[in-house]
Amino acid sequence: MDPPPSTEMKSTVLYPNQKGFHYSLRESYEDLWLQNLESCFANSMTHMLTILHRKASGNNNLRLSPNAILRIMTPNGIDVVDAANIAKSGGLEEHEEGQPIYEKVENFQYKDRSTRYRLKDFKFVSGHYNVVCKLAENFGPGGRHYPLIGYCHPMGSFAQTAVASETSMQNPYRWGAFNSPDDARLRKLQNESDIVSTKVLDYAMLITGLYTMADNPKVKDFSVEVKHSWGPKWATSAYAWVTPDAFNFIGVPEMERTII
Repeated sequence: MDPPPSTEMKSTVLYPNQKGFHYSLRESYEDLWLQNLESCFANSMTHMLTILHRKASGNNNLRLSPNAILRIMTPNGIDVVDAANIAKSGGLEEHEEGQPIYEKVENFQYKDRSTRYRLKDFKFVSGHYNVVCKLAENFGPGGRHYPLIGYCHPMGSFAQTAVASETSMQNPYRWGAFNSPDDARLRKLQNESDIVSTKVLDYAMLITGLYTMADNPKVKDFSVEVKHSWGPKWATSAYAWVTPDAFNFIGVPEMERTII
């Protein structure tokens, strides 16, 4: 097996005409889970931890395995709170050469003396207005620039490659709620979505960037760069742009590199 390619980190902050900003964090690395994993959440969580720990360790060839998360898969999917607890407590192991990636891992056990990579914490942020504020805080100038995870209900036509590939930072896929002409309705939407279910969700996507051209942007002025688990044949090499109302809530990691 050929060694995985080294990671190319791409991140840029732009201030066109002193207005707005654009930050994009994309990783070019060997995508090991293109075997049609049944869990986009396991895929997104694994990619998120891989990116964070590559940045923390400087090891651009680090590859993590989703098997610890896949072991809790049920016919109804994966409980995202349980999976987040795995990322915080047990952690993910390095993917070893030749190790299979299963759709569901039966009788999973951590290997003795294994190197595991964890999160210090993983918090959920709900409410459209709160989500946008957290996105701007994370990806804006001076932010931590961590990859985040967005959780959403059915994606509609955005799931189609032809539709997703036509999106851009200036022309994101619009879910609907952010077509409102003012922020008042969006603040109302915040209250409507403050209580969210982490049990029944259809998709999870890795959030890798944020864009706005507005000087003092309102919540509807942002577009969000996402990476889906369907692989490079979807959208533009698996990346597309959506409005922030795509997400019922987002997952925000707190980083602390821990080796057990």
